[in-house]
Amino acid sequence: KEMATDSANTQSMGIVNMATGGFTGADAAVEVTLGFTPRRVELINITDKIVQIWTRDMADTTTLNIAADGTATANTSTLVEATDETVDDFRGFHVAAGAAVNAKVYVWTAWG
Repeated sequence: KEMATDSANTQSMGIVNMATGGFTGADAAVEVTLGFTPRRVELINITDKIVQIWTRDMADTTTLNIAADGTATANTSTLVEATDETVDDFRGFHVAAGAAVNAKVYVWTAWG
């Protein structure tokens, strides 16, 4: 069997950054400082069991949303937006107020 790969996107060159964390939503944007520019961010709404995924190959305004029933949809409401030092004063990501719903519990993982 031949397997398709994209070595430019799959090699880590020996350096991989990963960070995890969590927060409780308060209907306000959340700024997560990582110290590195993420290539992938996964935000999980533990309360409602909804996963939002962003990768560097996607537009900053788009996330893949996976609902508790397994339904996957594209969301273009800029729910998760990666940042870097050339755009903002920090390297990390933003979670939009619309994604940080009041009193909902979230966990996240970011890879860079």
